[in-house]
Amino acid sequence: MLYTSFAFPPKGQIPANHVHLLTEQMILKSGIDYTFLRNALYMDFVDVLGLKEAIQSGELITYPGNWLFNSVTRRDLALATAVVLTTTGHLNQIYELTAPRSWDFSELAEVLSELTGKRIVHRQDSSIQHWIYSFLGKIDTASTSKDMERLMGRPVTSLKESIITFLQV
Repeated sequence: MLYTSFAFPPKGQIPANHVHLLTEQMILKSGIDYTFLRNALYMDFVDVLGLKEAIQSGELITYPGNWLFNSVTRRDLALATAVVLTTTGHLNQIYELTAPRSWDFSELAEVLSELTGKRIVHRQDSSIQHWIYSFLGKIDTASTSKDMERLMGRPVTSLKESIITFLQV
């Protein structure tokens, strides 16, 4: 049984609304062979952060916090999954499919500056109201693992390469 779940689920008491953890628990209790692929936050989330507006204004404005991200591209996740599906040695394994190093919004602003040739700074503003920050605050977006790179046999796609598609019109 191959099951895709969410990277670094909370420890201890499983919340009743945590579908992935409950599913993992039921699979483990069943006694069947399993492989859990716990996916990091998809890099796609950057598309709701107003990257094009940041490029126009010169400011990437985010809700305050010590945000760190282990996000990866869907393409990298697909490659790691394909490796698991087409090779042996994955029985009863749990893989945390994340980037091996987390990044923050200041790094994102630096990459935007590099890609556009325009100075873009990161600024936090508590008046920012967006559903994404509530969601991000409920999941572990900071923890990292080398599982994905080990499975793929190459580094994960860089932050710079990952966000290029979200900047194209």
